[in-house]
Amino acid sequence: MNLLNRSYLVRLALCTQFIVFLSTAMASEMAGKPLVDFSDESIARQWISVNDDVMGGISEGQFRITDDKTLEFSGNLSLENNGGFASIRTQPADLNLDGYDTIGLRLKGDGRTYYFNLRTSSRNRVSSYRAPIKTQKDTWQDIHIPLNAFVYTSFGRVVRGADPVKAENIQSVGFTLSDKKSGPFKLEVSEIRAAKATRNNETAVLDSSDDSVKNKDIVETAIATGQFKTLVTAVQAAGLVETLKGPGPLTVFAPTDDAFAKLPKATLESLLKAENRPKLIDILTYHVVPGRITAEQVSKLPKADTVQGTSVLISAKDDKVNIDKASVIKADIEVSNGVIHVIDEVLMPKDIVSTAETAGKFKTLLAAADAADLVDALKSKGPLTVFAPTDAAFEALPDGTVEDLLRPENKTRLAAILTYHVIADDISFSGQQAKTLQGGNVDIRPSGNVRVDDAEVLLADVRATNGVIHVIDRVLLPDLPEPTPVRKAMGVIELAIERGVPLFNAGKPEACAAIYEVAARSLLDGYKDALDEKARERLEKAITNIREDHRASQQAWILRYALDDVYNSLRDKK
Repeated sequence: MNLLNRSYLVRLALCTQFIVFLSTAMASEMAGKPLVDFSDESIARQWISVNDDVMGGISEGQFRITDDKTLEFSGNLSLENNGGFASIRTQPADLNLDGYDTIGLRLKGDGRTYYFNLRTSSRNRVSSYRAPIKTQKDTWQDIHIPLNAFVYTSFGRVVRGADPVKAENIQSVGFTLSDKKSGPFKLEVSEIRAAKATRNNETAVLDSSDDSVKNKDIVETAIATGQFKTLVTAVQAAGLVETLKGPGPLTVFAPTDDAFAKLPKATLESLLKAENRPKLIDILTYHVVPGRITAEQVSKLPKADTVQGTSVLISAKDDKVNIDKASVIKADIEVSNGVIHVIDEVLMPKDIVSTAETAGKFKTLLAAADAADLVDALKSKGPLTVFAPTDAAFEALPDGTVEDLLRPENKTRLAAILTYHVIADDISFSGQQAKTLQGGNVDIRPSGNVRVDDAEVLLADVRATNGVIHVIDRVLLPDLPEPTPVRKAMGVIELAIERGVPLFNAGKPEACAAIYEVAARSLLDGYKDALDEKARERLEKAITNIREDHRASQQAWILRYALDDVYNSLRDKK
C-alpha cells in the first residue's frame, strides 16, 4: 500500500468512526486497577510516539511527565504531504486485565477530539481498537469507556466484522489525534485505569429528566442507554457520526435494538455492507428531523420533513403517537443537541404509493390506481406531483360514480381521471397552470387556501422518494367526452382479450374460451346500437360453432377470430 492510500484511509476513518465515550463521571465510584503510575518518572520509558512522518507527513507529537505528575501529549498537527496525525502509546506488556470491562480516564484537553487506543498484539502496529474522546477546553473530565464500545481499525479505517476487544488480550494503551485540523494541540492525562462497571451502569436507560443526559449529545446518549447498539453500529457504518454530533438541534426517532430485530436478518446484514452505504444513509437520515420537536409538538403535526429529504407521517390518537407505522414508546429524551423519541420499528423511506398506503386515507385512490393499472407508474422514478383525493373526497362523488368507474369496461376513462391528478414534475404553488399526464391542465391558485381546480389543498408537500403528494378534498374531473357505444363495445373486446390470453398461454384454454363467450354474448345483448348486422351475425355464428367442437382450445380460437373481426369493424366506425 502506498503512502497516499494510507493517508486516504486515515482521512476516511474520521468520517466513519462513531463517538463512543461517556463524557461525565458516573454517579458512583467504580472499583479499578491503575494502568499507569505517572508519579514514577521512569514511566516515560514505557511510552513511544508515532507521528505521520512514517507516511511522509510532518506532524510533530511528543510526550512528557509534568511536574504535577501527569502525562502531557502535545505538539503540532500538519496536513502537509497528506499528513495529519500524531500518536503516543505504551510499549507492549501483559496488562492482566481479564475480568475488567471498562477503561476510566481523567484528562484535560483543548477542545479537540482525540482517540484512546487499545492494542492486543505487539506485532501488528497498524491496527488497534479505538474510541473517540471529545475534550472540553481547559477542563478536567472523568471519562469511562466500556470495552464493547471500542471499534477495531486498521490504518485508521474501521474493519467490518472484527471480533470485539477482549480484556485479557490488551497489551498496550495510547492516544491519537487525527481530526484533520492543523495547529498546536495539548492533552494532559492524570489517570488511566481499568474498571468493572456495575450492572446498573451497563444497562440503565437514561430518563429524560436526568440532567446528565442533557449534557450528552445524540450519539453519546444512544451509547449510554444501552438500547441502541444496532442503531449506533449502523450510524458508524454510514459515517453519520459527525452529523448526529453536530450543533443541531435535531430530532431523532430512534429505533431500539428490538426494532431492528424485527427486520429480516439478511436485510440488516446487507445494509451494513460497504456497497450499500448510500441506502443505509437514506434509511438513517429518514429518522432525523431538523430542529427540536417535542412530543407535544409532534402530536400536533401531520407530517415532518426529514434530513433524508422525504416526509414521515405522524398520527396521534388516544395518547398514542405513530411515526409512519412505528409507535413512540418513550418521548422527549432531551440531549445537548436536540431531542430523542424512541420508536419500536425501523422507518423506511417510501415512494408515493407506499406513502399513501401508510397514511390510511387513500384506500379508494389506491384501489382505483390498481384497477387502472397505474400502480407501477406511481412507483416509478419520477419526480411526480400527485394531487391525492382522500377517501372522503371519493365518497362525495354522486352515488354509484366510483362503482361505475371501477367497472372493467371503464378502465380507460378511469385512467384518464387518475392521470389528471398527476404531473410529471415536482412543482411549487406559485400561481400557474400545470399540464397533467392526462394531457389537460389544472389551475393552481395559491392565494388564500391553496386550490387546484375546485379542490382545496388540505396538506401540501408530503415528500416521497419519487415525488410529492398534495392532499386534496375533491376528486378532479377533466373534461372527457362521454364514450360512444362503439368505444364501449371496443372496450369489452379489449378487456376480454387482455384477460383471456394469459389464461390460454398458461394452459387453461377452457377458462379463456369462457371469457371470450361472455364477451360475445355481452356484445349481442348490451351493445346492439354499436353492432351492424354483419357483426352480429359473425358473433352468433361463432357461438353456434363452439357447440359443435368440444375442444376447449379450438373453441377459444373460434371466438377469438370472431372478436377480432368485430373489433376491426368497430374501429372503422370510431
